[in-house]
Amino acid sequence: MTIVINIVVSVAVIILLQTLGMLIFSWMTPFRDMDELRKGNMAVGLALGGKFLATAIILGVAAYTNTSIWFMMIWFAVGYVCLIAAYWIFELVTPGLK
Repeated sequence: MTIVINIVVSVAVIILLQTLGMLIFSWMTPFRDMDELRKGNMAVGLALGGKFLATAIILGVAAYTNTSIWFMMIWFAVGYVCLIAAYWIFELVTPGLK
């Protein structure tokens, strides 16, 4: 029974972290992701998919390499900060690509 509880809690934390990561990414963009998607903007859809996949990869590695939920959350935060830093560095290096 303990294994089932651990899996349920782990999945709940993973869903929460993925949602939080995507929310932070949507705050960082100069446009409203969902409004642009409703308008049919394919470029925003591709960008949002890339952000989702990048966040999921970091979360997957954090979940796979840690046995503790707390350590998984800490290493996800470290990886996510690195992802955000890389995103901003790319934005600074490529000012003509908006």
